[in-house]
Amino acid sequence: MYPFTFCDVISDTRWCYRVVACENVGDKLAALHAFLYTLTEDCTGDKVTEAKGLLALADFKFVLLLHALRSGVKKIQLVSVQLQAVCLDIAKAVELVQDLIECLTTLRSS
Repeated sequence: MYPFTFCDVISDTRWCYRVVACENVGDKLAALHAFLYTLTEDCTGDKVTEAKGLLALADFKFVLLLHALRSGVKKIQLVSVQLQAVCLDIAKAVELVQDLIECLTTLRSS
């Protein structure tokens, strides 16, 4: 009849892609910035306008927020995976969630 297809659990997929997206942008930020700067000097038209707009958005505040987001999303994803484990006990789950709340509170206040 119908071939069997495997679908990821939605919560796994969402966190996985968010973590990967933050890591990719953070790791390649310098190359992206250099590429956009090259576009502003070598191209004309809409590409230059878009490149200048993206360069204006990628300021110090963006880099700082990206760093905080990378750290926060990675910790949330780790806790999510651990909470979905079959062999997790309640005491460990409470400790993980409390640590995550403390970490997010620290990130938010700093």
